[in-house]
Amino acid sequence: MPDQAFFASGNKVGWWQYCKFNEADGHPHCTIWNEGGMVLFDGVFLPLDKQRMSPEELQVVYNDRWADNSQFINLRNGKLLVPASDFDRLSRFAEWIQGK
Repeated sequence: MPDQAFFASGNKVGWWQYCKFNEADGHPHCTIWNEGGMVLFDGVFLPLDKQRMSPEELQVVYNDRWADNSQFINLRNGKLLVPASDFDRLSRFAEWIQGK
């Protein structure tokens, strides 16, 4: 995993997260690993709000509200990234967590 990977601690376990912005398609490409190094998600991630984002917005941070949800990536600007490969299901789950 890259040296720049971010560790998001959970209540019992944590996850490593790494994202880079792909200028060619305009989306963040992220990988999430479990603590043992197994890849949980790898590919394009989309903002929950479905708004386009700029490379400058891609600043991964920890948010304890999402601590036990290894499938989401939190950004400094408050956006939540969701794997595009399972966006419909996981975005419904994220909205449910937020009480929407």
